[in-house]
Amino acid sequence: MRTALLAASLALVALAPARAADETATIRVGATGNDTAAEVYYAQDLGLFAKRKLDVTVENLRNGAAEAAAVAGGALDVGEQNVVSMANAHVHGLPIVFVAPAGEYVAAAPTTSLLVGKNSPIRSARDLNGKTVAVNALNDLTQIGASAWIDAHGGDASKVRFIEMPPAQIGAALGRGTVDAGVVPEPSLTLAAGETRILGQPYDALAARFTINGWFANRDWVAKNPSVAKRFADAVAEAGRWANAHHAESAAIFARHSSADPAVIARMRRATYGERFDLHALQAVIDAAARYKVLAHSFPAPEVLDARL
Repeated sequence: MRTALLAASLALVALAPARAADETATIRVGATGNDTAAEVYYAQDLGLFAKRKLDVTVENLRNGAAEAAAVAGGALDVGEQNVVSMANAHVHGLPIVFVAPAGEYVAAAPTTSLLVGKNSPIRSARDLNGKTVAVNALNDLTQIGASAWIDAHGGDASKVRFIEMPPAQIGAALGRGTVDAGVVPEPSLTLAAGETRILGQPYDALAARFTINGWFANRDWVAKNPSVAKRFADAVAEAGRWANAHHAESAAIFARHSSADPAVIARMRRATYGERFDLHALQAVIDAAARYKVLAHSFPAPEVLDARL
């Protein structure tokens, strides 16, 4: 009798983890509505979350900083932000880590460029000395990329005045001559094509390929929900692989969740999604952020990654 009871108890213990893994988990996710963060929309529409027993609600927020605050405060479980914002959060002690990569910069297919006006006399990085360059956020990835490119091509980034401006407004500002140059991502890059020209590819100065942004969560949440975090990461990775190979189909889904014109989405260069973090490239971005005083100091790249990555 005692042996039978012991066997039954062991069977229940053995079944407990499987039962927990089978339960549907609810996740609150924040996203900016940009192409580089559209994996969650694809995963949702394709049933990739449901396939992994995840009930995901997505809330569009203005930027990664708002998402970091929401995740840190417990209003969201998972958020999305670029690697420089993530590095800054780490340096300032926020207990958040990347659980999956999102969009990647690929030198062969850049989705962010340094533009000047179509009739601008600026032809080189040196010509930007003493000039005004617009970026979508000061002390963030666009400014770091522009600074690194200017210094790498004969200019002096310390002599450039950077100002903050929404990407959608930079093309018109270049056309009017309000600013001398600007770092513009898609879809604003496509919209600005008529009144601008490309001076250079700023992110090439950081690495030929690197993760632009990723999905992050509170360390404590990941520790308490390792299976849920893994299922989420697997779902967005599958969505990313699908989107990389199905631009027309993904454009239709993205258009439903974005403020961008569907006609522009169809013309613009689409985001590339990565499946893993390249530690060497990630370290190069972190080191550049420290070099340009955006970070108080550099640190080993694995410190901002979930240990499973």
